[in-house]
Amino acid sequence: MTEDDDDDVGLPGVVWRKKWSVRRVVEQMKQKEIKDMIGASSRSSTYWREYTNTVTSIIRGMDAKTLEDYQKLAEKWNDMGPPPEIQRRYFQKLLSVNVFMVFIKAS
Repeated sequence: MTEDDDDDVGLPGVVWRKKWSVRRVVEQMKQKEIKDMIGASSRSSTYWREYTNTVTSIIRGMDAKTLEDYQKLAEKWNDMGPPPEIQRRYFQKLLSVNVFMVFIKAS
């Protein structure tokens, strides 16, 4: 079982329950920087091969104050849910995967 297996994300209007960590917050807040550092399409194998190391590099490059700020943000998101733009981005991604899976099952 992976860390992602215990995510419990409902539809909009339902209580948002997802375990947010510093890493997950950084992944959401620094998406453009991550993509720019990798320099490849997010649909390419190169992108996903480099993704984890790039996020780790960004986190290691943060000073203690910045890491503390991201930790506080993770705690806030765990208590109150992420901001609407992060929720929308997450649900768009979730919906596109579900639509793809329905398409595969129908084929």
